[in-house]
Order: sequence, then structure tokens, then C-alpha cells
Amino acid sequence: MNEADALDLEQAIRDNYRLWNEGKREELDRLFRTLGSDGFTIEYVGSPALDGAAAMAEMWAEYEGRHRDAAKPGNPKYCRWQADDPPF
Repeated sequence: MNEADALDLEQAIRDNYRLWNEGKREELDRLFRTLGSDGFTIEYVGSPALDGAAAMAEMWAEYEGRHRDAAKPGNPKYCRWQADDPPF
């Protein structure tokens, strides 16, 4: 069984927010690669889907140091992600 097979979706969502808020970029990237091993997209509300890795890098650069502000509804850049081949 690989890491994706054992992944608990609820825990992954909690880990996503925790890692973002703790400023742990490498661990967050690893989580996204596990969730979307064949790639993923990120959609800002009202905008077309973007390549996930590139969008994450841009989002991190823009919000680094203000981690909590980027990942909550009401922010103009609030987003959702979609794994290209989800493990669940």
C-alpha cells in the first residue's frame, strides 16, 4: 500500500491548513503531490483553473508571512484545488 492509498481525506484537509498556517512549504508541497500524484489544478473563485504547482508557488510568494489570510473564504484569492487523479 502506498502513501496515497492510506491517506485519510479529512486528515489531509486538516494537514493542508495546518501546514499552510505553520509556514511549512516543503511538507505542504509533499501533501499536494500525494493528493494529486498525476498533478493538480487550483482555481481562484471566478477564474479558470491554473497549474497547481505554479499557482501554489505564486500564492506562497504573495502570502508568505500572512499564512492565515490566504486560506479562508472572503479573501479575493480564496481558491480550491482539484487533483487530476485523486487517490480516493
